[in-house]
Amino acid sequence: MKKITVVLVLILMAVFVLTACVKTESFKVTFVDYDGTVIKTLYVAKGSDATAPADPIREADDDNVYTFAGWNVDFSYITGNITVTATYTTVPITYEVQFVDYDGTVLKAETVAARKAATAPDDPIRADDDTYSYTFIGWDKDYSSIIADTVITATYEQTIIPLYLLTVSAGENGTINDVTGEYKQGEIVNLVATPNEDYYFVGWYIGTTLISSDKEYAYTVTAEDGIIISALFKFAQAPGYYLAWTANNFLEGVNLTADNAWKLKNATFSDGAWFSIDCFGIRISMGDDYYSALRSASFKIIHVLENHTVEELGAKTYTMPTTYCDVFLCVEFKTDTNEIILHELDHWEYFSPFF
Repeated sequence: MKKITVVLVLILMAVFVLTACVKTESFKVTFVDYDGTVIKTLYVAKGSDATAPADPIREADDDNVYTFAGWNVDFSYITGNITVTATYTTVPITYEVQFVDYDGTVLKAETVAARKAATAPDDPIRADDDTYSYTFIGWDKDYSSIIADTVITATYEQTIIPLYLLTVSAGENGTINDVTGEYKQGEIVNLVATPNEDYYFVGWYIGTTLISSDKEYAYTVTAEDGIIISALFKFAQAPGYYLAWTANNFLEGVNLTADNAWKLKNATFSDGAWFSIDCFGIRISMGDDYYSALRSASFKIIHVLENHTVEELGAKTYTMPTTYCDVFLCVEFKTDTNEIILHELDHWEYFSPFF
């Protein structure tokens, strides 16, 4: 019995010695951050799982923020030394950029990644005011590398707007609204003409150039100083047919008045009919002091229309023979040919059939 006990003790001692001499195999597992910084080191028995550290936190930089996304390799069954690296989701940092006009009106808004360039809108246009015109010259800040929320404002160069003197005047026989003054180029000036009684408005003139025949006219100011616009009024000659002639300042049918033309007695012409004018206007006498220098005379039939338009219907020149002292003429006007025929008469009495 004693012998058996000694044998058992020897066997147990042998097992203990053998067990103590056998070493368990293990491996090194290193957890590191994105930049190689060691977060945790541990040794794991072969075939065992490594235990990860707490999720690391990566600080944001100037361009991005970072969110932990996991580890780059599996560490659930370790069979050798390994390094496990933290991975992150990258989220770019963005900023709000506004391009605004001089008065704060937002022209464009956009979101821009950090350190990236913003994109400007089309060059804005600033309207003139009463004193200045404006030219866009750029933006007040650099926007090639945005690092913060930014408001960028349009800048302008201002130029004094030149003013041009405009003088508007009325001749005789009518009035106008008072609009003489200084104006900007392109400004609209409303002209209004009012003729006096028995006169009509002919037109607005710059020098001798007609610019409008409308009583109410919107004139656009040009870049020329000292422009003078004149309103022209004329006597509103009654519509009808008139005879004008050189012995009384013959005016070629322009600006007829009762003093330089005589209205024909009959208001209507018919083909081949005879019409005479006032005897006073047609008597030519070498012996008369008033007409003593007159050797010839030109005659013209003038038609005044309802709208005051004047049309010339015929012309004729008469030269008095040197043997005559007094000449009495009668005028024949042919409406079919607009021809004037002058007939010499022996005495005033020959006019009587025509009045």
